[in-house]
Amino acid sequence: MARPEIIGRILEHLLRGLAAETWPSGSRLPSTRQLAQQLCVSQDTVLLAVQRAAADGLVEVRPRSPAMVRPEAASRARELLAERQRCATVSRVAVLFEEGEKLADPFFTTFLGEAHRLAAERDIELHMVEWPLRRQIELVQALPAQGFRGAIGLSLTPSYWVGVAWMQEHSFPIIVINRSLPSLAVSTVRGNAYEVVQRLARHLIRLGHRNLCLVSHFVPGAVGAGLNEVDGWLQALDEAGLMCTSSLPLCVLPRIRALRENPHTFANLFCRPDRPTAVVFTSPLWAEELLSDPRFGALKVPGDISVAVLNMSDPPLTVPGLPPLTRMCPAIPRQVECVFQVLLEMFAGDLTPRRLLLPIGLTLTESIGPPPVGLPRCI
Repeated sequence: MARPEIIGRILEHLLRGLAAETWPSGSRLPSTRQLAQQLCVSQDTVLLAVQRAAADGLVEVRPRSPAMVRPEAASRARELLAERQRCATVSRVAVLFEEGEKLADPFFTTFLGEAHRLAAERDIELHMVEWPLRRQIELVQALPAQGFRGAIGLSLTPSYWVGVAWMQEHSFPIIVINRSLPSLAVSTVRGNAYEVVQRLARHLIRLGHRNLCLVSHFVPGAVGAGLNEVDGWLQALDEAGLMCTSSLPLCVLPRIRALRENPHTFANLFCRPDRPTAVVFTSPLWAEELLSDPRFGALKVPGDISVAVLNMSDPPLTVPGLPPLTRMCPAIPRQVECVFQVLLEMFAGDLTPRRLLLPIGLTLTESIGPPPVGLPRCI
């Protein structure tokens, strides 16, 4: 016999599908066998959940055929979801992160710390869930029966969009941070990094820099993924005619430990007579690696080179002997607040996708200044 709480979880899944009109009035629900396979539960459990939906006036159960969706089922399902949300004690939410991701970036540390703090205030129970790439569908199919009412996706790459699409198609609440996903009807919350990096690039150009470099741990936005900070940087340099004057306008370095430990990683960038006079890092990890290199001690900041860091969070990166670094300042508490607000609205039956684009601050410091006079010094 299925436990009542599991039946309730499957019923809530059905309510969301009805509220979103995945199954409109007059259509039929998938068969109990199909639903059981999708949700990784027994057919008996699904049948009991469908019978409860019928008792609530949402569907009509017929012998030897899938249940028929009754008129006004969508509005009634939204009412029942809102009532469930008002009566809910604790809502379990899966925080999905990619297989092998160590979450070492300071952004993740700050975001998750703020998320756990706010979750306690909102009666939300967060569970960190590593998402295996080859079993991504299998994992998300099992979330409803495991008691999860929704999920937060941490900066997911396109390899995981199949799983995100499954959740969207089956009306399971999902919100993805730091991705736009314009090709999917999924809620997203992200900072406007494209705009803030353009502001920084244009400021450096106004100071007189003509040889600039962005050291990035990712590439420009993929087709359908929207524009990111790399796109903003390249566009700003292209508009100023600096793509040809910069010796290396973009240096892509994945955050791989072996690369970080390799003393030659930055040799092609800085051990050259035409090295950049301004360098911007998308990751504090790469900035720290370079700035702590003894060879870098020969260069003065900002006299010989201007340095800035994107995707910085508190506490800011500090290096002895250097001024505080110019940095991008994402409003992480505001981002977390938006994530939970959208989740709670989805729990209550409003599954309309939200695409929230939040402004990002830029703190200019003495780590950037005019370019050096004459040829830049090498390290």
